[in-house]
Amino acid sequence: MGINIGALVANLMAAAVRNELGWLWTFRAAAIGLLVSLAILLINWKRLEPADRQPERNEGDTGFGEVFGKILGPAVVVGVLGYFFAKSVLAANGMLPPGLRPAVVGFLFGMTPVIWFFVKLGRTAPEPERPGLKALLPIYIAGGTFFMILHLNGSAMTQWARDTTAREAPEAVPSIWKEEALASYYPTANEDVARPDPRSLLPVSDAALALQFGQQRMDHAAVDAIAALDPGISVVEIAPESTLDPIVTSRAVKVFANGTVTTKEVEGAHGEKSIVVEVPDSAVPDKRVAFVREVEVDGKTQQIGVAVVEQGLYDKLYDGYQQRYGHEPALMAPGVYAKAINSEIYQSLNAFFVILLTPLLVGFWAWLANRGKEVSVARKLVIGMVMTSVSLLFMALAGWLSEDGVERVSWLWLGGFYAVVTIGELCLSPMGLSLVTRLTPPRLVGLTMGGWFLATAFGNNLSGFLGGIQGMMKPELFFLMLAGASALVAVFLRFKQPSLDAAIRGQRKPG
Repeated sequence: MGINIGALVANLMAAAVRNELGWLWTFRAAAIGLLVSLAILLINWKRLEPADRQPERNEGDTGFGEVFGKILGPAVVVGVLGYFFAKSVLAANGMLPPGLRPAVVGFLFGMTPVIWFFVKLGRTAPEPERPGLKALLPIYIAGGTFFMILHLNGSAMTQWARDTTAREAPEAVPSIWKEEALASYYPTANEDVARPDPRSLLPVSDAALALQFGQQRMDHAAVDAIAALDPGISVVEIAPESTLDPIVTSRAVKVFANGTVTTKEVEGAHGEKSIVVEVPDSAVPDKRVAFVREVEVDGKTQQIGVAVVEQGLYDKLYDGYQQRYGHEPALMAPGVYAKAINSEIYQSLNAFFVILLTPLLVGFWAWLANRGKEVSVARKLVIGMVMTSVSLLFMALAGWLSEDGVERVSWLWLGGFYAVVTIGELCLSPMGLSLVTRLTPPRLVGLTMGGWFLATAFGNNLSGFLGGIQGMMKPELFFLMLAGASALVAVFLRFKQPSLDAAIRGQRKPG
């Protein structure tokens, strides 16, 4: 519960700090939080140390040498071989599937000796220990699969919130959790969302210029190139203590010496191509400027800061609307943009539902137990994976309604996903580590706990991979694929439930 209270506060605070102070202070706030946590730990050290359980050495304990020789060493060797095989053979001959990188292949190869070790462990252990150790494999599979899906919250689900969720902020939402919905928000916005006035934007055909503006880092040559595109645009220097209207200063960019700012095409972790803007860490901007246009508003002349956007995005914003809806869009006042809830705010929903649903679910299990209908731990694991599958089917339906990501859908779809997957988490996650310690003989507890964390690490790695390939698939197919994987694990657990129940009963200590 404490972890999720922290997770809830962290996302809300991060969004507020980013909106009010920028990215630099967002990372500084995280560092300050870590220092505060360390201070609390040190202040309470004298009370914590006596309560700490000292490790006990038992005859037959698995030593580091055995772990290295049977698990870590083979994993490293096979992983390195897999990496170079993928890079030198598969990638070199165009046989590597899109989005699959040699590093991912190497990781998967490296996991095979580890998986084989735990399979073999349950077969070669003394007879009394075998049922419990064999029962660990389904638990590891469930844990790895579940965390593969849950930890999409930092990649695929936040991308969904950013790109496919209607995030227009009601007035009741505090301003600290609202950001300006700039030009890229509107091509998929719904029909009733007013678009920016075309005079608020300056389209350019050079994507590098638009990207430099978007990252607020330009050189003098880029500034001159943009100013030359439209005689109605003036370049206004923004002094540190400028009293100009925020409608101008909010569009300001830092200007560096020519040759300092570079743009280049790079290949991402999953093979996707993108253009990045780079400035040396030691570079100091010469000044800040805004591209200013004078417009008539209610019979009065007003200056507004202009946003530089790529021509293709500009066309989608206005021509695309006309093609989709058959009429011109309603327009906002010049220089004004809609307010949208920060996409990272939606990550807080998981922590919120953990806090909300934990006492309810605990009470529900107790209510069933008091009526002689206690749900076994193994059955809870099955329920957890079933709920995870349902949450993904929920998102698959949302993907279908989004017309392959062309239309933004209600945030309630994302809220429903987090509510349902959190029920799955509460059924599965708390049981995993406790079952590992319950089913394992004392001499192997450290090793099998490592197996649990390795399974979750395996899931986390695949979660990052899936987040990278999300944009390569239709959203409904992406979520259906994950729902199918989760459902297969649920069926596997249901098939294994009798043996899991028997192993758990066999390891239950009297009293």
